[in-house]
Amino acid sequence: MAAFVPFDNWNDYRTTSIKRVEGKDLSGKVMVITGATGSLGKEMAFALVSAGATVIMTGRTMAKLEKAKTDVLSRSDSASELKGSIELMELDLGSYDSIQAFVAALQKAHGDGIDVFVNNAGYCPTSEFKASKYDVELSFQSNFLSLVLLTELVLPLVTKKNGRLVHLTSMSHGDAPKPMDFTKIPSTKETFGGYNKDYAESKWLVTAYSAMLAKRGVTSVCADPGASPGSAMWDNQPLMIRIMARYVFRFLTKTATQAAACPTYLAVADTVESGGYYASGVQYSGREDTNDPKEWAKVTEALAKTFPEKYQKYAIKVE
Repeated sequence: MAAFVPFDNWNDYRTTSIKRVEGKDLSGKVMVITGATGSLGKEMAFALVSAGATVIMTGRTMAKLEKAKTDVLSRSDSASELKGSIELMELDLGSYDSIQAFVAALQKAHGDGIDVFVNNAGYCPTSEFKASKYDVELSFQSNFLSLVLLTELVLPLVTKKNGRLVHLTSMSHGDAPKPMDFTKIPSTKETFGGYNKDYAESKWLVTAYSAMLAKRGVTSVCADPGASPGSAMWDNQPLMIRIMARYVFRFLTKTATQAAACPTYLAVADTVESGGYYASGVQYSGREDTNDPKEWAKVTEALAKTFPEKYQKYAIKVE
């Protein structure tokens, strides 16, 4: 798979999020970053605010959001260097009620529309099975099921400005079972496979969802940030994997600001290829079956059986 070859352009591979906004004037742009209390979210927020955007940072608690905002603002020698502004909104992807409350608050505050919505929040499973409050495997819940509901609810605000959606995915989506076995999604305790299965499947689903949104006429792209051992997802990995990634394979990994460069690029680029899969700011091809409406029809069945009844209308088919 082409996206597995990260060295086509070393400068693109090692560039930073702040480099991606050089020469950009984002004044008047409203951009949302979910999961903005983590390292990638904060790096994106800093770059976008530096270029003049109004950035809405979301997180599960206001306490974490306030700290994240302080971290972002403290990066600048002078507050005047940050041309934009930061707003904070609570959003817990583990709760459908929280998602609905967030979208209602966003509508009230920015009913004129959203220019860019970055689905950055996510969960990386350990070797231990964990379920959401809805008894759904946690990576399927956070990385896909809740992401779909959030995206479908916020879509009218994005399309109002002809805005774009940026989804954080991973080259791991290529490691998902092929063909995908949708009868075993989401996993149970018995079928749970951890990072190599469930995380890979959730990112395959996100990549496929982005492609299907593009077929519906929505500007939707996927950003592969690359491996960043300092990011929150690595905190869940076994000690040996973290040591190997951080030290042994260090030349393959990225700092948080380098990992944030690709989604930042997709947020500010003048044009993007809707449905595209990008790594290090370069367009590649996602796994071919993520762009297959017949496969997506099987996904909608998995969504329909997992969503509560009142949300099943968001299990949208694409002909």
